Amino acid sequence: MAEAAGFAIGIIGLAGQLVKLSRECTNIFSDMKEIGYAQDSVLHDLREQGLRLKHWEHAWGLDGTSQQHQRIEPDDERYRYAVAGLARIIAVFAKLAALQARYQSEPQKDDKSAKRDSLGVGGLLSKFRSKSPSPGKAKPGRATSPSPQPSISSISPSDLRLLENPKILSNTQLLPALEEEIACLGRAVQNVQQSVSAYRKLCWASSDKAKCHELVGQLTKYIDGLFNVLPPNATIPRLSERKLLHLSFDIPFSLPNFRRNSDFVGREHLLEQLKQKIKGAATGNAIQVVLYGMGGVGKTQLALEYAYRHHGDYSAVFWVNAASEHTTKLGFTYIMQQLIKHHAKLCDEPDYMHIGRLLGMAGKLNSVGLFTVQDPSEEQYVVEAVKEWFAAKDNTKWLLVFDNLDDLRSFDINNYIPSSSYGTVIITSRRRESVHGRGWIEVDQMTKIEAEELLLKIAKRDFEKVTEGDCEHEKEAAATIVQKLGYLPLAIDQAGACIYALDSSFSRYLSEYENKVTYLLSTEWKLGTHDRAVFAAWDLSFNAIQEQNANAAELLLLCGFLDNNDICEELLQRGMKLPMNDASLKDSIRVLFSYSMVKRKDRDDSFSIHPIVHTWAQWKLNAEPERYNKKATEALLIVTSAIAVPDNEREVADWIFERRILSHIIALEKQANTLPIGNQEILMAVDNLGAVYKRYGYYRKAEEMYKLVLARKEKTLGTEHPDTLTTVNTIAGLFRAIGQYDKALEYCQRALIGYEKALGTEHPDTLTIVNNIALLFQDIGQYNEVLEYYQRALVGCEKALGTEHPDTLTTVNNIAVLFQDIGQYNEGLEYYQRALVGREKALGTEHPDTLTTVNNLAVLFNTMGQYDKALEYYQRALVGREKALGTEHPDTLTTVNNIAALFQDMGQHDKALEYFQRALVGREKALGTEHPDTLTTVDNIAGLFYAIGQYDKALEYFQRALVGREKALGTEHPNTLATVNNIAVLFQDIGQYNKALEYCQRALVGREKALGTEHPDTLTTVDNIAGLFYAIGQYDKALEYYQRALVGREKALGTEHPGTLTTVNNIAVLFQDIGQYNKALEYCQRALVGREQALGTEHPRTLTTVNNIAGLFQDMGQHDKALEYFQRALVGCEKGLGTEHPSTLTVVNNIAALYDAMGQYDKALEYSQRALDGGQKVLGLDHPDTLATINYMATLLDKIGHSDQAQKLRERTSHGSSANANE
Repeated sequence: MAEAAGFAIGIIGLAGQLVKLSRECTNIFSDMKEIGYAQDSVLHDLREQGLRLKHWEHAWGLDGTSQQHQRIEPDDERYRYAVAGLARIIAVFAKLAALQARYQSEPQKDDKSAKRDSLGVGGLLSKFRSKSPSPGKAKPGRATSPSPQPSISSISPSDLRLLENPKILSNTQLLPALEEEIACLGRAVQNVQQSVSAYRKLCWASSDKAKCHELVGQLTKYIDGLFNVLPPNATIPRLSERKLLHLSFDIPFSLPNFRRNSDFVGREHLLEQLKQKIKGAATGNAIQVVLYGMGGVGKTQLALEYAYRHHGDYSAVFWVNAASEHTTKLGFTYIMQQLIKHHAKLCDEPDYMHIGRLLGMAGKLNSVGLFTVQDPSEEQYVVEAVKEWFAAKDNTKWLLVFDNLDDLRSFDINNYIPSSSYGTVIITSRRRESVHGRGWIEVDQMTKIEAEELLLKIAKRDFEKVTEGDCEHEKEAAATIVQKLGYLPLAIDQAGACIYALDSSFSRYLSEYENKVTYLLSTEWKLGTHDRAVFAAWDLSFNAIQEQNANAAELLLLCGFLDNNDICEELLQRGMKLPMNDASLKDSIRVLFSYSMVKRKDRDDSFSIHPIVHTWAQWKLNAEPERYNKKATEALLIVTSAIAVPDNEREVADWIFERRILSHIIALEKQANTLPIGNQEILMAVDNLGAVYKRYGYYRKAEEMYKLVLARKEKTLGTEHPDTLTTVNTIAGLFRAIGQYDKALEYCQRALIGYEKALGTEHPDTLTIVNNIALLFQDIGQYNEVLEYYQRALVGCEKALGTEHPDTLTTVNNIAVLFQDIGQYNEGLEYYQRALVGREKALGTEHPDTLTTVNNLAVLFNTMGQYDKALEYYQRALVGREKALGTEHPDTLTTVNNIAALFQDMGQHDKALEYFQRALVGREKALGTEHPDTLTTVDNIAGLFYAIGQYDKALEYFQRALVGREKALGTEHPNTLATVNNIAVLFQDIGQYNKALEYCQRALVGREKALGTEHPDTLTTVDNIAGLFYAIGQYDKALEYYQRALVGREKALGTEHPGTLTTVNNIAVLFQDIGQYNKALEYCQRALVGREQALGTEHPRTLTTVNNIAGLFQDMGQHDKALEYFQRALVGCEKGLGTEHPSTLTVVNNIAALYDAMGQYDKALEYSQRALDGGQKVLGLDHPDTLATINYMATLLDKIGHSDQAQKLRERTSHGSSANANE
């Protein structure tokens, strides 16, 4: 038990001493630094004095040189002086040698157990003489120096005697499980003893530091004395005053491997942003800024330009290629080489041992300052030494650039960023994650001006040396080139190099670009700033993406077949039929974002790809046709699957979504044209593309898709198969939509014959074709044929399907539209009522088809002038469609547009504009800015501005409608020509008769060609031309065109059609103006009777004729009859339109003129004032009608002697005319 107790005490004593030793011996390192510098100082002084002795020896020829040996006789006083001096010098050297011996380490014993010492104290101390650390912070990963602890001098050998008891250390039977621990303690004892001995020597060396300096001082004094004894004419080289080398931080700027780009242009905003980021960064840590963006965008060039511009702001600038951990370590090795060379240049005779200690490379440098790195540990040693140099206390203004940090998985760049409170780190990377915890700037494409300037510089072009005509052409070509290259610096650089290398013009390069784009961008043009092809920049990223996430790589290639902008996640989710909780798609997109291959723009649920990356994605597959077709097919199926919603189930969200992805649908046109339609799935996809193109007014594209489908069906199914004929019928409808009625009829007839043969004459599908032919004849104004086909369709549907079947009711509804078009409003109303009742019963009151009939009834009541009923039905249609379809559905917006037109007819222009604007915004969102329906609203808004006298705005909207319709429908489409006709009317009203005639002639020629000479729309233009000739006083020509319009309308529409009666009314006005009152009255009476019969006695058009008859009687001097008809017109307008409607105010103004003619000036003034007040309120002061009323009132006031008031009114007229002219 006593032995065990002794053993326990021994163990406890040993453990206590070891803990005390491990805690206190850390203080050694601080002493090591101080003593290391003291030794360096002593050795430096000794070398200086030793060199002086060599010079003295050389002067006497004692060093064996060719100089003649000289002697001094022993009895010479100088001899005895020199010998005495040398003796003293030898004595000093002896004392220094003795001091040095006192603290040199003892020879290392071959003790294997010491090599396994877990404390390592003895090993660290044994290396003290060969590795003195430089001042500064402790190096991570190496021994560190905590704050100083109490001196270790309290430990002595006697304290360890207990542990030397062989009985204790050899007795392993007491606790056999501790055998290995006892062995380790034994080894630890030996190391502790060695450490204490070495530490004592270290302390002695420290305490003898003053003695060393004293001896060196004596040595200097004695050598000074020797120089009093020199041969005659001896020349002793003067020693330069040499100081001990200290750590230097001012490193001359040099980036030999990264020369400045002399072709760098632009980017000033990014350089300034980088400067401000660095300047405004928070202090306390090294400033870190990341420049991130896709490959080829110019991140490296931006960082390089900053370094060259601002290197004067930094004490040192270093550049590291951070593409991998290996290149990063090489960069740090190169920095160390630069530091060694720099410090060596600060010395006349470099002391590489001292330089090594200064730079943390003690014992690593050879005699010429070189070092070798043979294993990873040595690489890391260099890295840590460089980091320590950056982290030195006085090193505060350095710049370190880590370029191409794209590999964030293999190594952590934070391990290479110095732990310093000062300095600046710039990182360039394609990886978005690199910005975490750092300041960042996204480097994007160049501006247009910057891109053009770069292209000119690389291609070495000067527009000033090009002829004027060619110069403009070349400028346009250059602008187009950089636009096609997406303003990407790398692509522009290579394009410029190609243009220069081939001595090509910009125009020629551009002409070859589309066909040779992959060649031009995949070839290395060495003359550029960059030595790699454009596409190579993304091969690197793609390979890295493929390794990390194969699905992400495939997604990137897939996107090459879509449009490069707004690739929404919903499209991919729908098309790939992924469940909502599936995270694979988001993971793939995240990886693409990580490598800056895609980026967000305006929305956070979609991404975009740079145009050149988009081109690269397809180029990547060009060498593999089979894989190319497979990926193209995948893109086609994904997009068409995403929009595969039946028309009767299509909701507002579907319209908006489809409209959003329309650019991707259009991008697939090329693939649909080139892919082999080898299966039903692809066939349906192409057919869906055609349907989408048709819905959004891309009729040419739709025609291409449908003809592809038709050709495939004809080949596989035959020309008379019902599915084939369905496509034939679809193409017929397409030609009808674009106004190519002859082709539409041709396809309709083919479909009809095919269906009659395949299905029979009374099959519902056959009857659908019959109904469609009727619609076609209705469009081209052949109303007799229309009714014949409708009747056949109706009888057939009633027999095959029943009187209340939805298809039957569709035909009923269409017949109602026909009667409305030909002016038989009562018959139209009858059929509409039948269709409405039937649809309400069969489909319900809120079904879209039911609401279509409700909307049509509203249109009919509007045409009949029954505005209250029209508004009632429009409101019902609107509420129902909003509920059933949504507020932004195209059908809903059609009703909104119609309500706007109704308010315009009612003279409520503010409400009309409000509804038109709602319809326009909704259609632009759902259908696009160039869709035919959108352009219809644009044309309607133009008409509204025309009606309220804002002619400049009207012309602006008419022009927009015209340009859009020409693009979407063609120059000869009926809708396009309708806008041309409207512009002609506008020019006529503002007095620009030549332009009006030009547009009228264009409309007439176009309509005659597209619709025929007797089509109602053609005759409308004929009537307008007549009105134009009437306005410019060419009454004979006016009458000629009016007569042509009248004959044509009587033939096409009938003698009592409202359109026919409009021409009759216009002829009456013409005869009135040329004084043929009897003929005028004859035509007026015919117009009145016809309108009363067709429209009713209170219809606005009927009342217009009443008003005209009143004016005719006034001109004929029959004032009583005139007043009778004016009063009838006024009462009717007030009742039907309201007291402030423009038409009502026109009648009021006319009554004022009548009373004026009758000499009843007070009444004339009363009515004129009423007209003026109403005009100002409804139309505004600047409207031409208002100004005309003001002018008339002024004349009237002059008549009754109120000239002052008249002058004031005229001043208002002048002001209004000026304002109107400047709108």
